[in-house]
Amino acid sequence: MPKVRAGWNGKYTLSKHEFYTAYHYALQYSEWVKKYEDATDTSKGIDNSREKVQTSPVPDGVENAAIRSSELHDKIRTVEDTVKAAAPEIYPWLLLAVTTEGVTYKYLSGLEKPIPCGKDYYYLRRRRFYYMLSHKLP
Repeated sequence: MPKVRAGWNGKYTLSKHEFYTAYHYALQYSEWVKKYEDATDTSKGIDNSREKVQTSPVPDGVENAAIRSSELHDKIRTVEDTVKAAAPEIYPWLLLAVTTEGVTYKYLSGLEKPIPCGKDYYYLRRRRFYYMLSHKLP
């Protein structure tokens, strides 16, 4: 397993904690996509355990499911938009690399459709991604 390190100097410098916050945020992407795909069925939010339907000012199950779905969509878009902004020319490879643990340049260059750039360019764009993402997070 390759070691991902914080603490590079230069244009896209982040503290150790800023880097790891962005790093772990991006790694949750595949979980969010799965939950978002599962959440499209709003009938899961309906509570059928009661005999009577009651109205209340508290949000119901469908509304809660819609809110959660919207939050997941926003998180997914944040990661995707940041990758597009950081490196639109290598978007699919960079998205795979930052959202999957253990994906290295060597792995990306060995794919059926290899990454179309050099190692230095790739790592600079990946640093740029984490820098941009860390500034988007609250």
